[in-house]
Amino acid sequence: MNILKKTAFLLFSAVILTVNLAAGTIPFRLGKVYAAEITCSRVNVSGLKTSSFKLDFPEKSYAAVTAKLQPGRSLSIYDFKLRIAGVDYPCVGLRTGDSSFSFSQWKISSTTPGVFYSMLFIIDSAKINSDVKSVEGTLLYNLSSGGIVRTTIPFKVIKSSAFTSGANIPDKGMFKLPEKEKSSK
Repeated sequence: MNILKKTAFLLFSAVILTVNLAAGTIPFRLGKVYAAEITCSRVNVSGLKTSSFKLDFPEKSYAAVTAKLQPGRSLSIYDFKLRIAGVDYPCVGLRTGDSSFSFSQWKISSTTPGVFYSMLFIIDSAKINSDVKSVEGTLLYNLSSGGIVRTTIPFKVIKSSAFTSGANIPDKGMFKLPEKEKSSK
């Protein structure tokens, strides 16, 4: 019987190890997410009034969700919030391509196909274990009228590095997803 258990364990392990991982994107309400990263390096957000948000945690980290949106979609800082470890964080800035994040430009009225758009969230560093390489977050759509309202995203923790430039994000995305979950381009 013991040999049977060992054989079953080895077969199960072999199946798990043969799952092919491939680069991919994650579909969400407005298009596809290509990258999601968290850094503890300070990110400048032009026009940000911290008094507008509850950001009273002692150490701040910054989470960026970078996506390509469906043609003609608009995007505002009020469209989404990010939930990490049970805490919701508002979007505090947007950017087009690799430009600077802006709070004063709170809405992008119409998006262009093929261009990266990023949403920035300031999060409590205490909610992130400094030893991990990835943190799960949920992007929540605030203006729900059906469709995709929650999108679970694995955020890459990049410590004190800058966010990945759009020029360095692969066309297939930066997420390592099992082949069957991979989103097509």
